[in-house]
Amino acid sequence: MSTRTTTGSPPMKAATRGRRPPGFVARAALPPVEASDPRDETAAAAMPATEPTPATATAPATAKPSEPPRDPYAGASSRQYNTRLLEPLHSRYVQLVRELEDEGYRTTMTEIVHALLDAGPTAADDARELVRAYRRKREP
Repeated sequence: MSTRTTTGSPPMKAATRGRRPPGFVARAALPPVEASDPRDETAAAAMPATEPTPATATAPATAKPSEPPRDPYAGASSRQYNTRLLEPLHSRYVQLVRELEDEGYRTTMTEIVHALLDAGPTAADDARELVRAYRRKREP
């Protein structure tokens, strides 16, 4: 198959990796993952036992010092997510951002949406009920 067209124009350039349209962030390179062979004796020894051994069953429990909860989003990359927002919802949250700004609390619409998504449902049943309640609210 020829790379030239019948008009004699040069072939199209292949898309180069690394070039992104504006607004898209580059993905951070992930560290390589080393696979271990499950048949390896050292890997089997490092795996936790499924049942407690008598030595660990009788050992006194040591209290771990309380640590502050770790931020699950620390260092997380972001993804572009385009969606349409109903005008009344947009107006409502823009007004909230303005009110907070007037009170001296700086935030953005993006931060509010992230907070809403974080506080949202984590199970399919909960998500289903939330959507059903929203649909009932919007029915004429």
